[in-house]
Amino acid sequence: MKFLKAEVEGEERLKLARSGFDNTHRKEEYQVKGENKGKFKFKKSANIPTTSGFLTTKDRSCIFCNRAHESKNCYDARLLSLEEKISKIKEKKCCLKCLEPNHVAKFCKEFIRCYICGKSHVISLCPEIRSKNETPMGKQSTENVQIATARQTCTSEVALMTLQVKVAGVNKNKNIRALLDCGSQKSYISKSVAAELGLSAISKETVAHTLFGGARTEPKLHNKYHVKLCFLSQYEHPDLEFDFLDQDVICGDIPRISKGPILKELKRNKIWLSDIGSDCPKVDMLIGSDIYGKILTGLVKQLKGGLTAVNTKLGWVVCGKFDDFPIQNDQSASILCAGLAVRDYNISDLWNLETIGILDAQHNLTKAAEEEIAHEQFLNSLNRNEEGRYCVGLPWLGMINNYQITAL
Repeated sequence: MKFLKAEVEGEERLKLARSGFDNTHRKEEYQVKGENKGKFKFKKSANIPTTSGFLTTKDRSCIFCNRAHESKNCYDARLLSLEEKISKIKEKKCCLKCLEPNHVAKFCKEFIRCYICGKSHVISLCPEIRSKNETPMGKQSTENVQIATARQTCTSEVALMTLQVKVAGVNKNKNIRALLDCGSQKSYISKSVAAELGLSAISKETVAHTLFGGARTEPKLHNKYHVKLCFLSQYEHPDLEFDFLDQDVICGDIPRISKGPILKELKRNKIWLSDIGSDCPKVDMLIGSDIYGKILTGLVKQLKGGLTAVNTKLGWVVCGKFDDFPIQNDQSASILCAGLAVRDYNISDLWNLETIGILDAQHNLTKAAEEEIAHEQFLNSLNRNEEGRYCVGLPWLGMINNYQITAL
């Protein structure tokens, strides 16, 4: 009996062991399918031990655009400013050093070094990389600097230097109104006058204008004309020839010297103006600092009432504020032009690797663009030598002299 008891207990232990670890073992359950038919349904349920319950996965998504890639490689992050990036990182409660969640930069164990500034953060958070919507702080525009000021809010109490000049065309001459402005580094003529007189462009120049208050226009291509100016009423001065850039609109309305006590003061000093009247004709020419000094005769008179008369080779002009003369109207206009021809310098170019052609991955060309450049280089350099072998030049980077940077 003891022997049989030991055998039965051993069999039970073996059965218990097999039921716990054998994957092929199945528990059988019987259920009644119908109440009246008395049929049974045989159902097997698996009870297989597995470690799949210990595996947890989480989809990695970018904290900037929520797409499936690492945050440090996000292209959309280039369009955000540094403040916007930091705000999104804090909102997602991620590390400001490695951009990973569940910890802060103070306790981050990742070894990360920015190759641009050398600090411990990913490249996309480097403060020296500005977004496409930002303007670099140290950026300066210094090539062919030209100032074209324009403001239309000064009263007629202040006289501006305007006069009538005769412009020689191909088949005819035309009298136009000109403004003398030594605050502009370039001189301009309206496109309508240049087309009417049939003037031929001698060259082209790209210029961006900086206006009053610091606003800057987009770079624009201007035609350059060689224009002959004639004196209206006297012939003691020869014709003058200067270069002018074309412009759609020179300036707004500028009031002229109207009839009144001021004309008596001018007549008493034997000063005759060519631009007088109560109306406000269009200004079709701006004479800037590049020409202004060449047309001065050196004769200047201080008039009663705060005005100053200046004699030029094109006639007399007056400027200044009317202190002792009554004001006839309240029209206003003032002009100050500032133009900047487009050559942008960045101080950081002196030490940036991009200057010598070493670019970050996000600034590199696309694969298709690189293949197109390589294909063109292959076709342009392919030739056959004396031995009948085909030779192709290697795609070396062109040598640069860095003259533009040394000019800073």
